[in-house]
Amino acid sequence: MVYVGSMNPDPRSDSTNTELGIFVQCPDLARDVARAIDMSRLHSSYLVRFGPDGESLQWRLMGEQPGQVFTSEPEVTPLTQWRNMLLAPFVPEQLL
Repeated sequence: MVYVGSMNPDPRSDSTNTELGIFVQCPDLARDVARAIDMSRLHSSYLVRFGPDGESLQWRLMGEQPGQVFTSEPEVTPLTQWRNMLLAPFVPEQLL
């Protein structure tokens, strides 16, 4: 069985956004979706953990180079960081 839809596991999707999805009982489709997720995870997923000081964050690549550790959020441009910092005060905490 596989769920195909737009809902994310966060409070905003659960209570605020209009989301749509369907459960499909199809072993072949479920296997293909699981394979696609696994491939995506190998190339673009990170394990986030606290750094040695207990306050900073570290990102560890999950796939191709699992030993590689980043001390700043990977794949985020300075423009994106600036935009997030600018917009952060306007996003209610309960919607994150």
